[in-house]
Amino acid sequence: MRTAMIGLFVAVLVTAAWAADAPQTVYQKGRALYDEAQALQRENKFAEAKAKYLEVVDQYPKHELADNALLMAAGMAVRLNDVQGALALYERLIKEMPTSPLVLSALWEQASLYMNRVRDYAKAGLLYERCATEFPGYLSAEQAFWQAVLSYRNAGDHKSVLRVTERFMETKPTAGSYLLQMLPYRLEAYLALDNLKGAADALDLMVRLAPGDRITAAYRLRLADVMRQKKDLKGALDLYLKAAECAGYEGAQRGLLSAADVAVALDPPDVERAVTIYRTYLERYSNGDYAHDVYFRLAMLYRNVAKDREKEIAAHREFIEKVPRSVYLDRAIWHLARACEETKKPEEAEKAYALLLEKCPESEYVPQALFYWAAILAAKGEHARARQLYERVVKDYAGFSVADTAAERLAKLPR
Repeated sequence: MRTAMIGLFVAVLVTAAWAADAPQTVYQKGRALYDEAQALQRENKFAEAKAKYLEVVDQYPKHELADNALLMAAGMAVRLNDVQGALALYERLIKEMPTSPLVLSALWEQASLYMNRVRDYAKAGLLYERCATEFPGYLSAEQAFWQAVLSYRNAGDHKSVLRVTERFMETKPTAGSYLLQMLPYRLEAYLALDNLKGAADALDLMVRLAPGDRITAAYRLRLADVMRQKKDLKGALDLYLKAAECAGYEGAQRGLLSAADVAVALDPPDVERAVTIYRTYLERYSNGDYAHDVYFRLAMLYRNVAKDREKEIAAHREFIEKVPRSVYLDRAIWHLARACEETKKPEEAEKAYALLLEKCPESEYVPQALFYWAAILAAKGEHARARQLYERVVKDYAGFSVADTAAERLAKLPR
C-alpha cells in the first residue's frame, strides 16, 4: 500500500514537471498577447496596445479573439486620432472576417467616423444603411435607418432620404419615435425636389402620428410659406390656420398673421375671413408682440380693401384706446383724422389732429396735421386760428413743401 502511494506521488510529480515544460497551445499564445494588449490599454499606452492587438491578428488570424483584437486595434487608432488608420482597420475586419459577429460594429464605427470626423455624409449614409438592411434583427436597426436619413440629408441627397425613409416605413412600421424624427426630413426632401403633393402627404402622416406636436406645427408653417410662393393661396391659408392652433407653439402668432395676409391676397379678397382672423389674434394674444400691428392692419384693411370708412374710423379709435403706447400711434391718429374729413366730420377730424399734436409732438405727421387743421378752420371762417396754424407751419417747417403751400394759403386769408 505504501509502495503504491509513493508510486502515485512520483507519477504526479512527473506529470506536473511535464506540464510545466509543455509548449503553449495556439489559443494560449494568442490569449496571452491579447491580455498584454489590454494591460497596455489600461495604462493608456494606446500605440503599444494597438501594435500588440495587431500581433494577435497577424500571428494568429484564426484565433477566436482575432476579430475582437482587430476591432480593438481600430479603437486604439481612434484614440490616437488616426482616423484614416482606424477606417482601414475596420475595413480589414469587414473584408477579411465577413462572418464575424463584429462586422456590424465595424460598419457602425466606420459610419460614425465618416459622419462626425471625416464629414463624408454620403459615405456615412451608405454605411448606416448597410447596418440597417444587412442586420435587420439588430436592436439598433431603427437607429441605423435614422442615422442614414440624417447623413443623406446632410449630404443633400434628397432622393436617398426619401428612399431610406420609405424602406424604414415598410420594414419598421411601428417604430414611431424614429419615424417622427425622419418625417420632417422626408418633407424637406419633397420640398427640395419641388414635390408639393409628396410634402403634403408627409405632413399629413406627421399630423396623424403627432397632431399637437410643435415640430409638426412648424412644418405646417413652412409648407404654407412654400404654397404661398407657388400661389396656392387656399392651401396656404388652411395650413397657416392649422399651425396657429398648436398651443404653445411660438410660431402660432405668425401663422394667424400670415393667414390674414393670404385671405386679403385671394381673388377676390376675403375681407370677412381676414377680419375674423385678426379678431382671433386679438382675443388670444391681447398683449402679444404684434397686437398693435394687428389693430393697425385691421383699420387699413377697412380703408384700402373694404373701402369702409366708418369701420376704419372705429378700428382706429379702438387701436388708440387699446394700445396708446404703440409706435404706430401717430399713424393711427393721422389716418383717423383723414378718414373723419373724408366722411364729412370736420369736428371729429379737428379732435384727432389736436390729439396727434398732444400725444405725438415729434411725429412726421405734425406739419401735415397743422396744415389740414388750419384748412378746416379757414373753411369754418375761423381765420385768426387758421392764421396761427399756417404761420406755425411756415415758421417751424421751412424747407418742407407743406410750408410753401401754407404760405400760399396764408397770403389768401382775409385780414
